[in-house]
Amino acid sequence: MRNVAFWSYEIVIGHLEDRAEAQKVAQGLVYKIKRIWEQREEIEPDYEMHRRPGSLEISKLLLRTN
Repeated sequence: MRNVAFWSYEIVIGHLEDRAEAQKVAQGLVYKIKRIWEQREEIEPDYEMHRRPGSLEISKLLLRTN
């Protein structure tokens, strides 16, 4: 699992094997961002506030098979 953070001036990627993998992942991110930018007129923004569910909420959603 990778940790990725990006800003308009910087991309930070963690948990990588080496520089070559970092470059490959960064290039993939840049490609995806360019595709999103090209489709920006078709994207409808979601202004609704979202929050991560807590552990109790996740537990209630899981199957009780044990």
